[in-house]
Amino acid sequence: DRSSAASDVYKRQILMVDSLTALTRAQSRSGAPSGAWIQPGLDARAVLVGKRLLAAARQCLEGGSLTVIASVHGGTTGSLDAAIEAEFGPYSNSDVCFERDLIAAGHELPFDLLRTQTRREDDATTTRERQDRAERRDSLAQLESPESRADSWMTFLRQQDATRPS
Repeated sequence: DRSSAASDVYKRQILMVDSLTALTRAQSRSGAPSGAWIQPGLDARAVLVGKRLLAAARQCLEGGSLTVIASVHGGTTGSLDAAIEAEFGPYSNSDVCFERDLIAAGHELPFDLLRTQTRREDDATTTRERQDRAERRDSLAQLESPESRADSWMTFLRQQDATRPS
């Protein structure tokens, strides 16, 4: 609520939440059960705090903006983390996925470049830009390791930066 109000006064606010998974788990353990279960161990009321945070980005008045950047840790199918991820997935406009091996290696771009993407309905790029991006993604998919994909993408970004007018 404070972030939404601040965005009306200051125009642009960013709220970072790490992590919605931990917040939801804590809410599920600390609150009285509502009797509605998403799955065993996850009360339906527990996800409401996180959903309110994400909805706040859409409730700004007077043209202000509130950007919510939040992490959700995915889990294996059937796990509590996977259920939490499924609850918040429809409220996001992009997925940024990380590669554990690249993080462990300290790589400067530790993303899973084949899974990180803007959701189609929120993608404001032109048809040509989407086609170019699909071609780049296809060429990255041909590379064997996540590290070679990340290195190839960094090379592409550096080339783009070098050709951009200053």
